[in-house]
Amino acid sequence: MFKKREYQYEVQAQRDGKWVTVQAEEDERKAVAFAEAHLNSATGSVLRVTKTRVFDNGELGSDFAIWEKDIPAKAEAPVSIVPIDSAPMCETLEDLETFEARRTGTRLLRKYLDKRYLTATELMHSEREFKRLRDADMLMPSGVSRVSTLQAQANGLDARKRNDELFRLLDMQFNRLREANAQKVPALDPNRISAFWEQAERYGGEGQRFFHFNRRSSQTLPGVL
Repeated sequence: MFKKREYQYEVQAQRDGKWVTVQAEEDERKAVAFAEAHLNSATGSVLRVTKTRVFDNGELGSDFAIWEKDIPAKAEAPVSIVPIDSAPMCETLEDLETFEARRTGTRLLRKYLDKRYLTATELMHSEREFKRLRDADMLMPSGVSRVSTLQAQANGLDARKRNDELFRLLDMQFNRLREANAQKVPALDPNRISAFWEQAERYGGEGQRFFHFNRRSSQTLPGVL
């Protein structure tokens, strides 16, 4: 019969359904103090302190929790724009459809696009994703500010006026996405892409062929454009 010698204490975090020891102490007060101090920064869903019997022969007895709290959910760090050093002028909705404009959007919003698993073309041709971007705190204002500043510097324009013009242009893009969703535009058949291209302009009038083609292509062939 072994006599009880003392206890050991472990601070454990629950991660993916498993308990992981993050700190071991011989004193209960130190273990609880450590857990309380690191609760907000801990990784996992629950943090606890366990107490385990230790016998003279080194064997461990059963353990039980003496302190346990849920780890607070951590807010995701906001996604920021990627600094760029040039941006082509965009004055019309048709300008937004150009390769240069979409490439600029890809560079500027690289972090956001990667997080959302989107291409710039998909973002600009989905009412749902475009609205999500508009609602994403300061991401759109930061991006518009960066582009308008570059365009103003390169073309001798007033930066604040250019900023307002870009916002109006993006509002127009969002509005035509809403209008397009209300139309009965047929889905794109991947086997008849050329036929859809020929018909795309009639759904939105002159000059909107690229818009309707890119919109339907983004829905049918995600990740391609």
